Amino acid sequence: MYDEIEIIENLQKLNLNNTMKLISQPFNSVSFIILLVLFYKYNLLNQNDIIKLGFSSFITFLIKIIIQRKRPYKSSTRVKNLSNSTHSSLSEKYSFPSGHTQTATVLALILLRKYPNENFLKIMPFMVGLSRVFLGVHYPTDIIGGM
Repeated sequence: MYDEIEIIENLQKLNLNNTMKLISQPFNSVSFIILLVLFYKYNLLNQNDIIKLGFSSFITFLIKIIIQRKRPYKSSTRVKNLSNSTHSSLSEKYSFPSGHTQTATVLALILLRKYPNENFLKIMPFMVGLSRVFLGVHYPTDIIGGM
């Protein structure tokens, strides 16, 4: 049976750095705020949707502060940080649960209620979660927690 560090190591052997960064990028803080503004402007999201996303992100932040799980690359020399982020602020410091995966999941669920036939929305949270594990900034269980 694999341990989580071994899973990350095996994923990082694949040559997918740029692809995984691209998948992850829209859910970085600044990018995600811009995305929300655009979705709101073009009536893809309403005020209640924005509140749901904000509240769920706040809950994720509180859980991170309570659990305080170190990121994989900070707890094992076997894992590389491929994300180009130092994760130094309080909101970025800890790994459980994955905030990127949480926001991707909540956004997908909100949009799936409006656009139930958009298959991309059904796989988006899994792709974001996979990208976070590949980049070495989350354990697989962080992704499950984020979902």
